[in-house]
Amino acid sequence: SNQSRIVALPGNGGDTIRGFSADAVFCDEAARIPIETLEACRPMMAVRKKSRLVLLTSASWAQGWLWDIWNNAGDSSWQREKVTALECSRIDPIWLEGEKREMGERAYRQEYMCEFLDPAEALFGSEVLANAIDDNIKIIRW
Repeated sequence: SNQSRIVALPGNGGDTIRGFSADAVFCDEAARIPIETLEACRPMMAVRKKSRLVLLTSASWAQGWLWDIWNNAGDSSWQREKVTALECSRIDPIWLEGEKREMGERAYRQEYMCEFLDPAEALFGSEVLANAIDDNIKIIRW
């Protein structure tokens, strides 16, 4: 009745989704969307003063653009909400226990507990790398 429409666009890269304008852009499973897709979505909201970008996802690896957004709590331009599977009344806790047994603890925590984890094969975890950065070190150029 209000002339609204929903357009579903592929999320595999920015080249196929350009040219739209939108009051709201929803990126489902955002942790698995390439940064180029996000960069192509942002201009869709340029001429809409109250437009919103909503990123919905289960967690993924503790790296990448979405993980950076999630962990930068000092950036108040994003509203962050976390809802685990245990907080969803539609999901049976007994079923979740079965999922934990079948998937293993690591995959379960990522998929159902909204935890961004380091890849199992990572030599150094994200926390170790973040703590290794020192902004006070002066770069010496030859």
